[in-house]
Amino acid sequence: NGFDVSFAHSPPIVAEVKCNVPINGGKKYGAAQKNGIITDIESLLNGKSKPSAAAAPAHSLKFMVFLDVPAVRAANSHLIASNSKISKELVILNEGQIPNNPKVVYGVYAHLGA
Repeated sequence: NGFDVSFAHSPPIVAEVKCNVPINGGKKYGAAQKNGIITDIESLLNGKSKPSAAAAPAHSLKFMVFLDVPAVRAANSHLIASNSKISKELVILNEGQIPNNPKVVYGVYAHLGA
């Protein structure tokens, strides 16, 4: 019921890990995939709806971890460009950029393999 990753030290961190790859080999998420990502972003920012789930402290840094594959990067770009609310809430963290704003969710990419 909680977040996929929770680190209570300073600064506190919470994260959701998404293993979505756009459906049908495309560069856009399907409706269910998009809704799941949006729900997770909202949960990171506002807490989970399940009563047994702890809310992230307001000062936590929040992260959404995505697979680092071209189709996912393209789908994220499309999602951000097509949704004005998400474009303010999800900030893709660039290499070398240091996250410091607990009021947004930082999107990061995780490489698979060696």
